[in-house]
Amino acid sequence: MAKFSHLISFLITFLCCSNVFTFVSALSVDSQLMWDIVGSFSSPHLPGTDPCEGPWINVGCDKGRVTDLVFYDLQLSGTLHPSIAKLSALQSVDLSNNPLSGPLPSLADLEFLDTLILHDTAFSSIPTDFFSGLIRLRRVSMDNIPLAPWSLPSSLSGSSNLSDLSASNAGITGAIPDEFASLSSLANLTLSHNNLTGHISMIGAPPQLVRIELQSNHLTGPIPDLSNLTLLQSFQARDNDLTGIVPLSLRWRATLRNVSLSNNKLQGPFPNSFCRTVPGPCDARVTILLEVAAGFGYPLELASSWTGNDPCTDSRWLGIGCDAKANDIVVLDFSNRNFSGTISSNVAELTSLKKIVLSNNRLHGSIPESLAALPVLQLLDVTNNNLSGKVPKFRSSVTLKLSGNHFDNGY
Repeated sequence: MAKFSHLISFLITFLCCSNVFTFVSALSVDSQLMWDIVGSFSSPHLPGTDPCEGPWINVGCDKGRVTDLVFYDLQLSGTLHPSIAKLSALQSVDLSNNPLSGPLPSLADLEFLDTLILHDTAFSSIPTDFFSGLIRLRRVSMDNIPLAPWSLPSSLSGSSNLSDLSASNAGITGAIPDEFASLSSLANLTLSHNNLTGHISMIGAPPQLVRIELQSNHLTGPIPDLSNLTLLQSFQARDNDLTGIVPLSLRWRATLRNVSLSNNKLQGPFPNSFCRTVPGPCDARVTILLEVAAGFGYPLELASSWTGNDPCTDSRWLGIGCDAKANDIVVLDFSNRNFSGTISSNVAELTSLKKIVLSNNRLHGSIPESLAALPVLQLLDVTNNNLSGKVPKFRSSVTLKLSGNHFDNGY
């Protein structure tokens, strides 16, 4: 009798387990993944079995596949399970306004993902391949997330349909990738309150840009020509280290409604004249020196020290030497500054120059032919750069120091 009882118990257990196995195997693969995802929340709630059949009001499906996760502002805590990357039909994700934390899992190769909304969450880190292979991605909202320092990946440029990229106060460091210039559909670029560095030349390319917000970073270099941005309405770049002259394409853009450039190192007469206390053009020498600085990419070092409208009476004009009596510029000394860029032909407009010292930098290109015409030049020192081409023919009285370059004619 005891053996019979044991046999009955075994059969009941076997049948029950068999039924469970049959039931589970009949569910979609996405159901198993959704159980993983919801189960990683601190207070998981499984409203039914199959998310595409039961009362999962925050889940969208198409033909039995999960396509949308709309979990915004549900006070969800816990973590986001890596199984989300296996929902291969996923088109939109909205987890915003929830205290979800921990590392973000990779979303690489979710080729149908169109919309990703994660703003105002508590995720702690983002993997380097997070955006890889998201070829249909159109909208990203990642503002106000306490992520560990991370850099914008160049792979995001593969999302050719990307129109909105918003990631303010999201722990971003490093440079904006040059590859972003190819994002021809980009209309909104919001990357304020991060730790971005480097130049912003790539923002002049995407023709659909309507709004650019880059304020409160550590961006340097000049504002690029924005002639291509015929739809631009807002340009926010205050509280950076931008240098150079504000381009005409930004000054007179008819579509612009909002521009903020304060707390930079911008030079020239617009928007706030750094050379005069009242509106008006800068001194001719200042204008020429700004053209010289343009050849070097408007270095921050020069922008920080060049102020006022008289480079000869203010000792803060780094690299400038003057004849005190004549008030003429006689020396340009930018040696050992690690400057890159080229030697501007505008140097020759400073006709009183006696010495030009540009040694130990990273300058490339050629020596402008116009420098050979400087009437009182005594010394040209360009040693240890990356200059090339033909050396102009200077007067025999000019001392030339040319070693450490790649000139054509034997120097």
